[in-house]
Amino acid sequence: MTSSMSSQLQQKLIAKYRIVIIICLGILVAGFLLRKPAANFFLSRGNYYFNGGAYDLPWAIRYYRLVLIFDKKTPNARYRLSDALFVSGDADGALKEINQVILENPNFGKAYYIRGLVYGMTKRPDEAIRDFKKIIELGQLSETSWAVYNDLSWVEFQKGDYSSVEETTKEGLMRYPNNPWLLNSQGLALLNLGRKKEAESVLTEALARAEALTEEGVVHAYPGNDSRIATEKRTSIINTIRLNLVLAKN
Repeated sequence: MTSSMSSQLQQKLIAKYRIVIIICLGILVAGFLLRKPAANFFLSRGNYYFNGGAYDLPWAIRYYRLVLIFDKKTPNARYRLSDALFVSGDADGALKEINQVILENPNFGKAYYIRGLVYGMTKRPDEAIRDFKKIIELGQLSETSWAVYNDLSWVEFQKGDYSSVEETTKEGLMRYPNNPWLLNSQGLALLNLGRKKEAESVLTEALARAEALTEEGVVHAYPGNDSRIATEKRTSIINTIRLNLVLAKN
């Protein structure tokens, strides 16, 4: 092969490599520019399937995982993933994701709520109590944060600490008066403390408040659950309080 032919071959190879490099760079640039729009799109789809129009937890989880592939820093993506995993029954997966959320943002109160629920469901009451109290300490309470007090009292009840349940529900009812869940928890605490008359009075109020609940109110109270079972949820709440009231009267 002559030097002229060798030079021409080299130039052709260089030209081909240049084209490949340009294409690769183009893909990288396009990927970089599109990663946030893609992440936001997948986040919106995950939210849609997590009671934002439909209810399909496997699809919600898939979309939330896709968000993190494109952009791990997308706000709330990992938190929403942990929430969906918890509701689906994957406590280990939820704990792994929520621990990462707290590591990255130690002052994000809602993350402690999810972890508190995980600890409560996996029989780690002391850790659950610590996390529920952390949200209150952070002062990040909203109109739906009565659930923090209710779930804190639930874990305290599991431990048999009925005096703490009474104090927790008292504090919760000061912030969220007439809440049927908190009233029911307080009534149960009083019942177990042997104060039946007080328990009866509180549970009677709890029943009245529960019967006044609408399906929309139940959906609002349980945003992570399938809205199609709102009627069933409402009936279950009312029947539970009725049973507790019977116990208080006898």
